[in-house]
Amino acid sequence: MKRILISFFAIVLMMPLGAQSQDAPKQREIGLIFTGLNSFGLIYRQGNAKALHRFRIANVVGDSENRTSDSLSNSSRRFSVDFRVGTEFRRALDENFTFRYGLDLGLGLDLRDGNNEVLFGTDRNQSGYESQLFSASFNLVLGVNYKLTDKILLGAEVLPGLTYTTGQEERTTFSTSNGTRSNLLNVSNWSYQMRLSSILLSAVYVF
Repeated sequence: MKRILISFFAIVLMMPLGAQSQDAPKQREIGLIFTGLNSFGLIYRQGNAKALHRFRIANVVGDSENRTSDSLSNSSRRFSVDFRVGTEFRRALDENFTFRYGLDLGLGLDLRDGNNEVLFGTDRNQSGYESQLFSASFNLVLGVNYKLTDKILLGAEVLPGLTYTTGQEERTTFSTSNGTRSNLLNVSNWSYQMRLSSILLSAVYVF
């Protein structure tokens, strides 16, 4: 499996080389990507006007929350990040619009933990969880670019694909009457995404 993934990454990265070997001017792009008001990332592309490698850090999410009162307290933390690498090809539709298509491969990390505690007189009930999940994904790239100026491109794309997630999740409970109990879960699942409503937007600078 490891050899297959390495070979697949190599194929994806080598795909644009045929177009880049020609005398087309080199092109680099860097900018922001976002899927909503709370999900941002960075993207970098290099190649030429017809074929580019793409590298992006997406869905960087981090938060920490604590709430306390006389009889209740809870806390939670989360950090997640996705790194993706791939290639895309471009075909001009008119003077300002360009169609984009290609492939992305990705790796992701999601870390979460939390704790809840409730007091009823002398009784105390507590529950907590901690999870470490890793993911690998394969996505098609289908999108368009709009040339706002010679140096600024606005883009929109959808990324239908498959994701495999693995890791562990531990849940712990404590009560004054029953003591401490814990349960360790092994996570392994496949998922697919075909939602055209999940549009990735971008604004990049060309140099």
